[in-house]
Amino acid sequence: MTPAEPDPPTRPRSSASEVIETYLAEQQIPFRRVENTWAFALSGEHKHSIPVVLVLRERTLSVESFFIRAPMDNAAEVYRLLLARNARSSPVRFAADADGDVLIVGEAILEMFDSGMLDALLGAVHANADEMFDAALTIGFATYLARDLAWREKAGIPQHEAPKG
Repeated sequence: MTPAEPDPPTRPRSSASEVIETYLAEQQIPFRRVENTWAFALSGEHKHSIPVVLVLRERTLSVESFFIRAPMDNAAEVYRLLLARNARSSPVRFAADADGDVLIVGEAILEMFDSGMLDALLGAVHANADEMFDAALTIGFATYLARDLAWREKAGIPQHEAPKG
C-alpha cells in the first residue's frame, strides 16, 4: 500500500479575496461583501443590468448570474438555444434552477486563480448574458412582448423607448 498523495497546494483564500477586492476596485465596480460572498452588477448593452454573485469556497470560486425567469412561452426552444450556446468553449454555462429560471454559472480553481482568470470569468458572464438576452427574451416571452407592444402603440409610446433588461 502506497501512502496517499498530499493534496496539491491551493491559493490561500485570503489571497483570492485580495484578488477579487483589488479587481473590483480597479474596475470601479461597486459591490457588497458578506463573508466570502461578493454581489454586484455588470452593465450590458442588451441586458442592461447583469447581477453577479461570487462565492469563495475552500478550493474554488463560483460565479452565478441570474439571466431570465422561467420562459412563459416556447420554454423548450429557449433551453435548446441556451444549451447550444453551452457547446462553445467558455468558463461559464447556462443552467436552470428548480423553478426553470435560467442562470449563468461557472467555477474557477483557486490554485490557478488570479486577476486574469477573474477577468475572463466575468467577461464570459457579460458576453453570454448580453449576447443571448434579446433572443431568449423574444422566444421565451413572445406573448408578453406582443401585449406590451400593443399597449405602447395604443398609448402612443414609441417602440424604441421600451425598457430592456
